[in-house]
Amino acid sequence: MKSKLLKKLQIIILSRFKKPKNEKWIKDRRIACFNCEHNTNNTNKLSIKLKIMIILSDFYTWITLNEKTNLGNCKICTCDLYYKTSEITEICEARPTKWKSIYKPNSAQK
Repeated sequence: MKSKLLKKLQIIILSRFKKPKNEKWIKDRRIACFNCEHNTNNTNKLSIKLKIMIILSDFYTWITLNEKTNLGNCKICTCDLYYKTSEITEICEARPTKWKSIYKPNSAQK
């Protein structure tokens, strides 16, 4: 069984290589995050930890030849919202009722 950290790292790495489709659920998630109080774009004061995580995220985006987006990062989980909102397995960690995972494992994956 994978640890929570390894699973999160796997999602972060794979998210940079998968190009998000133009799905309605991605747009809905991004709209929900746009005005959220936990979006770094909606605050002037960021912690040192969050600033470091943003720099690391930007660096990883750069070395994977992806474009930097300006959707912000989540202050709760520090994820880049462009990538987090396009992952089918991700949930909103600030408020899980805001948007949930739409991933439905088949019986072979359970």
